[in-house]
Amino acid sequence: MSPPAAGAIELRPLGNTGLNVSSIGFGASPLGNVFGNVSEEEAFAAVRRAFRLGINFFDTSPYYGGTLSEKVLGKALKALGVARDQYIVSTKCGRYKEGFDFSASWLET
Repeated sequence: MSPPAAGAIELRPLGNTGLNVSSIGFGASPLGNVFGNVSEEEAFAAVRRAFRLGINFFDTSPYYGGTLSEKVLGKALKALGVARDQYIVSTKCGRYKEGFDFSASWLET
């Protein structure tokens, strides 16, 4: 898939990082079945549509469905077939002392 056409959604600088993020982000909590069941097909279609419209900022959390949102979002972004530098993913950590494995051997990049 090609990156979205220029001007689809305004991009803004993210502080001094050199990254430009879309002015509208994609909140991926529904991909963790937080509000009801979302099939992988529906999730992939939503992520694909968001990217085509110019959204390049995707927000998720291990707390959205016990890591399900992160896993499904990762698969959907990989399925886009675009270079990794075409989108930005934010996630969260630190809320609970135990319950998640954040070791390098567990994390998939």
